[in-house]
Amino acid sequence: MTSEDDRQYAQQRQDQLLVAEAAQLAAGWRFVTVDGIAVECEEDLELYEQVLFAFDEVARGRESRHASTSSRLALGIRSQDADQRIAGLRGRIDALNPRDPWSGRRWEIRDGAR
Repeated sequence: MTSEDDRQYAQQRQDQLLVAEAAQLAAGWRFVTVDGIAVECEEDLELYEQVLFAFDEVARGRESRHASTSSRLALGIRSQDADQRIAGLRGRIDALNPRDPWSGRRWEIRDGAR
């Protein structure tokens, strides 16, 4: 593969993700994503569990799902009040976000599933 092939593949993949996310939004799903949420020690595990606990509380009684990688957690809620629930969840996650003395914050928290 050439670098042009790589670029075209990356663009196609990005386009597919945008279409998939638009379909999810149209179906009533709202998401928040946390990047940089790695579990490297007991304290990290406690924070990770607190994020999942907050998600469970906010999503209670609503259709919900989550996906994770080694450094990313995407949380989704589907309901008529999903916007408000995701906003509340985002605030709770922001309050849990650990402070790094060198960079200020460790997690990047953003709307959307990617």
